[in-house]
Amino acid sequence: AEDKDANDSWKFIDEEMNLKDYLMFQANSVCMDELKKAAVHYIIEDMDENGYIDDPIERISKRINVSEDVIEDALKAVQKLEPVGIGARNLKECLLLQLRNLPERNLLAEEIVLNELAAFGKNQLKPIASRLKASLKDVNEAGEIIRSLNPKPGNSYYSKKNLEYIIPDIIIE
Repeated sequence: AEDKDANDSWKFIDEEMNLKDYLMFQANSVCMDELKKAAVHYIIEDMDENGYIDDPIERISKRINVSEDVIEDALKAVQKLEPVGIGARNLKECLLLQLRNLPERNLLAEEIVLNELAAFGKNQLKPIASRLKASLKDVNEAGEIIRSLNPKPGNSYYSKKNLEYIIPDIIIE
């Protein structure tokens, strides 16, 4: 009976809920003052389909006439929502949010993302190992963790409405 009751509170969240609706639901369940909540809602609405925030803090602050400190706090609140990595301003921040949320943090993986992301993208593992004074084995292990992350966390939550089916012109049997 306990499992059924736990699931009943989530009944209204169905397959038709999109990412922004899901984020709003989560944000509305967190206690915060009205000003911060308004900033959180603006950030969620301004987010792109990948879950990234394009506008800098300063521009958001001017646009909604709220201090940059409130916007920073609101952005941190958004970045605590699911899926992890949402609300990042760039790929590096997105990956770091996910790495810092893992049950076991890997500081080498974090350092690679912070300082060696371009080289990692080119699979230059030996030079990375040399520059970071780490073994190639450790860099490979950190690389596996980085590769397991989702660079576009907004895409992991979709609505059936957004699905587009490709219908072939010809079927050859």
